[in-house]
Amino acid sequence: MIDNTDISNPDGDWFTFDAVSNHKYRIYHSDIDSANVRIDILDESCSSLLSNTHETTYLPENGEDCRIRVESSVADRFKIGNYYQLVIEDLGYIADEHSDSFDFATPISPDSSTVSGSIDYLTGLNNDEDIFVFDCPGTRLYSFNYHADSTSLKRLKMYNVGYYDVLESFHSDAFSSIELDPNSSFEFSVEEPGAVYLKIYTENSSIGDGEYHFSIEDLGPIGDSFSNDILAPSPISPNQTKAGTVEFSSDGAAPDFFSLQAQKGRIYKIRLYQPFGSEDSRINYAMYENIYESPLIESSIDKYFAAPEDKTYTFRISAYQPLVRNQGGYYEFTIEEAGSFTDNQPNSWNQAMQLPNDGQTFTASIEYSTNLNYDLDYYWFSAPSDGFYTITGTEYISGSLWFRIYGRETHDSQGNFEVSGNNSASYSLDAGEYILKVKHDNPNNQRTGNYEITIDSPPFVCGDLDHPYPLGDLNQDCKTDLLDYSMLAADWLSCTDPNPPCNYMQ
Repeated sequence: MIDNTDISNPDGDWFTFDAVSNHKYRIYHSDIDSANVRIDILDESCSSLLSNTHETTYLPENGEDCRIRVESSVADRFKIGNYYQLVIEDLGYIADEHSDSFDFATPISPDSSTVSGSIDYLTGLNNDEDIFVFDCPGTRLYSFNYHADSTSLKRLKMYNVGYYDVLESFHSDAFSSIELDPNSSFEFSVEEPGAVYLKIYTENSSIGDGEYHFSIEDLGPIGDSFSNDILAPSPISPNQTKAGTVEFSSDGAAPDFFSLQAQKGRIYKIRLYQPFGSEDSRINYAMYENIYESPLIESSIDKYFAAPEDKTYTFRISAYQPLVRNQGGYYEFTIEEAGSFTDNQPNSWNQAMQLPNDGQTFTASIEYSTNLNYDLDYYWFSAPSDGFYTITGTEYISGSLWFRIYGRETHDSQGNFEVSGNNSASYSLDAGEYILKVKHDNPNNQRTGNYEITIDSPPFVCGDLDHPYPLGDLNQDCKTDLLDYSMLAADWLSCTDPNPPCNYMQ
């Protein structure tokens, strides 16, 4: 019984027992008025293994004893349920084919031969772990193939001789291991020579045991055969894969540089493959138009870019963070041709295309949209006279367009509006010329398609910017007649200009 009469010094009972190697034990207390009793499990040095439980299981692989402390859940002398009956039940011997110790790891060969194993026990305190080891001569690429029952829920960690994670990404807390699907397959590289350890285990105390099978195949050596000089990059052609390594060195990891001759009107897809998936990557790429400026793109996942003109781009393959030995720097880099486009509308202010302003509908299209660059269309239109002008847009693209209006000479913004489906906006404009810029609301999402523009102007009048007075219309009544000639004749005798009609330049 737990006696809580002295609240300042709560009662606790301690027990131990002689455990036998590889025997599984069930530790629990009976339900004899024990609602207020808890069990703590500690190791031989009294460090806590499990706290505040009513039942658990335990398997000492090497026969190490454990300490059991029974005490009240709440140190309250008025709390009932302080009686207990502690039970330790021997569930029998559990065979373990592969050791969970690095010192006794099972040797394997990376020759694609099948290795079989089993997670033989699960307990509340510890689960079975199987550790294997093979020797790597250094700078090698390997493939790992795995098969198990669909409910196995097993995980994999790999270590080098110093027990640093080979598969650990820079997200060390979140991605320090790989979850093994029932049929898993991936590649990994090892830079430094020495022993490589594999640990297969489960983090679940109720499911995850059972058989599994895997093999490792040595795919051959890898090296650093590409330029480390940004001023002299290795050439790469579209659809050509370059396989290499970001080479480890004492002062960091040496990047590789490539150059691509992009062709006008082409869309390209940048791909960087690494073992274990790019989301866990320690290597990324950067794309430069000018090597002395910031990169246009910097990523480890697939990205698209378009080439509005012929241009040479430089690419850097490098470590996202400093690599440590044996983390592996193998990569496969490809720039794929992903399509082509024809840009029928100008994409610069100075080359803007004239739009009709008489209510005619003009049809155009967003020709390309990539992660790096996208189609912008520039137009200009005239406002012949002061007044209200209505601009209507219709888009057939998944998303929206933005129409922005500027003074052509002054560059002053006159306003903007969103076109989603069909939308219109009216602006009070002074007579003059204006720029209309058309842009997708989310230009990097690779959406393209057609759109329409209509501009409705105030009624045109004789003498506005688009409808000048007829030649010889001296009195600006929009017709040339005897009144105009009489005005000319009235000044004729006094005119001294050698280039008549004197003051009348019509």
